[in-house]
Amino acid sequence: MARNLTIIIIVLGFLILTGAGFSSAQSKDKESLGEGIIVAYQKGTRLPVGPYAGGTASFEVLRSSNLLNSEGHTFVYRKERIRRQFPAKHANILSSKDVESLVQSCFDGLFRVGSSSLSPEFVEGDFDGDGIPDVFVPVKLARVVNRNDKSEPPFTFRSVLDPASSSRHELKLKMGDLSVPVVEDPFFAILHRPGGSIPNRCTVRTQKFVLLFAMDKGSSKIELFHGKRLRPGTIYDPKEDQPPPRLRGDAILLLDDKGRGTALYWDGSRYRWYPVN
Repeated sequence: MARNLTIIIIVLGFLILTGAGFSSAQSKDKESLGEGIIVAYQKGTRLPVGPYAGGTASFEVLRSSNLLNSEGHTFVYRKERIRRQFPAKHANILSSKDVESLVQSCFDGLFRVGSSSLSPEFVEGDFDGDGIPDVFVPVKLARVVNRNDKSEPPFTFRSVLDPASSSRHELKLKMGDLSVPVVEDPFFAILHRPGGSIPNRCTVRTQKFVLLFAMDKGSSKIELFHGKRLRPGTIYDPKEDQPPPRLRGDAILLLDDKGRGTALYWDGSRYRWYPVN
């Protein structure tokens, strides 16, 4: 009996000492695996995340952790969700005041921001697909232009072609052509990557566009399309209808209240239009 009691006491003592040692080892172990694994995503974008230098959108940092003891070594893998903010791909960076200042300075006071029918007053997007934000803004003349002025504008002044037309059909527009707008439609000013990292700095002439284009009647809103290809549209003439173009960047949609209208898109050298219906 005494012998059995002695054995029981020895076993209990061994278990207590082993448990204390294991607890001490756990408290001293350091994190050795699984740290710093970060997954970031932006739902709905067609391109790898390449955010602009302004605006915010959310993503999650995902870390996981578990304890696994093997042969005296403890491996740590932590799991937690952390909310973060980063610049959103299609958030407006510029304010209305910034855009007014850009239009004033980049076109030497020739235009003012404004359209009697379109809202919002400007949009930002990556129209040429270079990963840098561009600006689209409807404008009107701010001063009188001599209609006999045959000089070259200090910006790229162009008509907008349909998907199939050759560049030979593009109008050769001069400064005097600004005095004869299409009905009451605004001109469309587009600035590719204005300023870059320097606010309110004008882009070069070849990246500064004024488009002459007659909108569909009833167009009232401006939206952006971020996909790779527009949906098939029709001008209600099977002989003239074209397949939707493959996009290099964001398309600019000029729509009525039923979502019908026109898309303007960059083809690599000029802007073209495609029906939205």
